Amino acid sequence: ERRAQEKKKEILQAAFDLMNTDIGTAGVTMDKVAESAQVSKATIFKYFGSKEGLIYEVFSTFMNDLGQEAKALIAENLPFE
Repeated sequence: ERRAQEKKKEILQAAFDLMNTDIGTAGVTMDKVAESAQVSKATIFKYFGSKEGLIYEVFSTFMNDLGQEAKALIAENLPFE
């Protein structure tokens, strides 16, 4: 289970990195993600079901992480300046 979670994180990071290049979301292919994450396409489909599922999970993870960072920043109770 731990290895599977690590592999899933690697795939998400690879897709995120590809989406943040000149190719954008539209240019991301399962082949490119598989190559970047050094996994087979079958592994990506196993975890995410489809390209749309992968992209949804990338955005969902990004927004969740952003929210957690915002909560931590607010909890520091720093002055606005």
